[in-house]
Amino acid sequence: MKKESTECSAAKKDGACRPSGNAVCRSSGSCRLPGKGAQERMTRALHKKYDSEDAVAENLRDAGCSEEQIACFLDWQEKEKTADQLSMLSEHRKQLLNNVHREEKRIDCLDYLVYQIERTRRDRNDTKKTDGEADDERI
Repeated sequence: MKKESTECSAAKKDGACRPSGNAVCRSSGSCRLPGKGAQERMTRALHKKYDSEDAVAENLRDAGCSEEQIACFLDWQEKEKTADQLSMLSEHRKQLLNNVHREEKRIDCLDYLVYQIERTRRDRNDTKKTDGEADDERI
């Protein structure tokens, strides 16, 4: 399964990150291709982590994928249909992000309601103080 992306992700502790490809990206944003030995070590480490179907399936479950999605993903992995895998992951990510936005809107609604209640209570307290001061002036 060959990966072609050379986009940098967030910088790691050592200042370098490993993107989904053969490039090594520095926190400065510059990318370079590693030497043959480093490239082979990266490939072995990547395959060691994700060579078992169980590890991939667990990762997909943790990401909220259904068992049907996981089965398709693993089938595509077997058939080396990387484009289909990436498409599915991208679509699932979009769905998760839409869920986040929907929940943020719900939180905003609650925050607005809290604001309205607190403002009403504050206005009532201000009115009571003003009425009390007016009574004191009459006496």
